[in-house]
Amino acid sequence: MSSLMIKVAACLALCISAAFSDASMPPSPGGPNEKAAIYSLSSADGQIQPASDRSKSKGKKIALKRFPDGPIAFRNYKQAIHPIEGYQTKLLPGWTFNFDNVIVTPDAEVITRITERNVAAFKWELEKRKARKRGRYIVEATLPETRPGIVAAPLWLYSEGAREGAHEFDFELMNGRIEYNLHNGNGGFNMRRVNKDLGGHRVRFEIDRQPNKVTMRIESLTDGFRDELVVTPTKVRKWAKVPGAPKNLRWPPNQTAMYPVMEFWVSNASDWAGKWEPLPPGESIEMVMHGYSFTEK
Repeated sequence: MSSLMIKVAACLALCISAAFSDASMPPSPGGPNEKAAIYSLSSADGQIQPASDRSKSKGKKIALKRFPDGPIAFRNYKQAIHPIEGYQTKLLPGWTFNFDNVIVTPDAEVITRITERNVAAFKWELEKRKARKRGRYIVEATLPETRPGIVAAPLWLYSEGAREGAHEFDFELMNGRIEYNLHNGNGGFNMRRVNKDLGGHRVRFEIDRQPNKVTMRIESLTDGFRDELVVTPTKVRKWAKVPGAPKNLRWPPNQTAMYPVMEFWVSNASDWAGKWEPLPPGESIEMVMHGYSFTEK
């Protein structure tokens, strides 16, 4: 194919994508902290983000820190991280976020585990105490092989207890798909979906929160896959007008403190995450968290 034909084909593809950019998608259930369905406005469903919306500067690879190598003490909230505890009754009654399903290894990595009736989640407790309003967060994780029903959320920023309703930016991976989500107190909005199976991959997840701009990036260290979504107040205002969008969907206030959270859980919403098949007694599924980084620009 000549270079001219390649350029024409590329232009046509971009025009077609733009023509459908305002098409909403059916609601789909989300994580255990949601109060409503997630809605999607992604015109690139099942596709890699166009190069114009991806990072143009590769930059120097940021070295990660290991997680603390000491044991996690039960309900000691002065630690770097602390497991979330309690029943996950909304989407799969009977499942529990269990303290013992978050294990620090001698190599200062963190194993998060799904077992017969228990799932895993933890908060970065020290980051929560610092009440940061901006910064670049990176985590690196090895994901389990893809299995229907499992939802991995290795990195999300959350504003617990905010007066105007909790806000959240997150990645969720399930059944061979990646979702980028924005949550407010009245529900969540699926900003983008990509049909990419990262099962078994070692992946870097990044959320760079700056005033009026949040950049969310994914990079597979296994096969080099990269994807990025830039979120701005202008985009959020546009999404808020989509029929069926959550009530009062809005840009999280720049002065609202947010901190990182990790979840690894099971959903019974088979049309969203796939149909879960129970694990035999004694078996488990693991996601390994290798390290993290925080920088403030």
